[in-house]
Amino acid sequence: CDLRIIRINDALASVTGISAADQIGRLAAEVVPDIWPHLEPMYRSVIDQNQPITNVQVTGGTATDGGHTQHWLCSYYPVRSAEKVIGLGIVAIDITERIEAEEQQHLAWSRFEVGFEQAGIGAAILDLEGVPFRVNASVCTLLGRPSEELVGRRWTEYNHPNEVPLSQVLVAQLARDDDTYSDERRYCRPDGTVVWASTNVTLVRDESGTPQCFLAHFLDISDHKSLEKQLAHQALHDSLTGLPNRALLLDRLVHGLAGSRRRGTKLGVMFLDVDHFKMVN
Repeated sequence: CDLRIIRINDALASVTGISAADQIGRLAAEVVPDIWPHLEPMYRSVIDQNQPITNVQVTGGTATDGGHTQHWLCSYYPVRSAEKVIGLGIVAIDITERIEAEEQQHLAWSRFEVGFEQAGIGAAILDLEGVPFRVNASVCTLLGRPSEELVGRRWTEYNHPNEVPLSQVLVAQLARDDDTYSDERRYCRPDGTVVWASTNVTLVRDESGTPQCFLAHFLDISDHKSLEKQLAHQALHDSLTGLPNRALLLDRLVHGLAGSRRRGTKLGVMFLDVDHFKMVN
């Protein structure tokens, strides 16, 4: 069996860029010289062992598109006559699009992995109950806890007592069919300090629209909140003594009057003079 082509259909012939008629009688090695070194041992094994080899992935360039890599799923069968092998039958399925799609998906996933792990802000993937099953290093730094302590556990114990647990918020969000949620919330670290985080959560759906998980991002805004508090204090307190100033007095007075009108009550205001206050200053 010298592996000359005696019959080939147009679909398989098109892979080589040579018409089916022009391939008849030619050696297979002449038709696919680039991948022949990979094919010949398989061909010979089928013929010598008289056993088929199925579902083998073959990769190589073609003459039709300037050597663009193509992928085939090939099966090889011995052709027998009176139990004697007289030839080789080949069935090849072009799986290039599938392989390229898988490669693109793998590339996209690899990029996501790098982006997720190396992101400068905290990131976590949570199940539909709001329980994280994956966190990145930045989340661990933000909360001051290792990933082993965060994954698989509700974060209720990490919330500031005045905050509604994030898991409750997310479950309520899912019930409302909302896909995004944002807020600013506080978390308690093991050392007793409190960290403010700008939290953004997105509901991830599959191709059919079925919810799969939540992707959450956490940005440390503790410095921003501290500055806000400082500016608010400066606006409402005397810079020299630290005592409440006229602006705070007016603010409290306005709120007090509004409250008294709602309740139908009166509000008493008393002015107390401090003798020699300039000397105190």
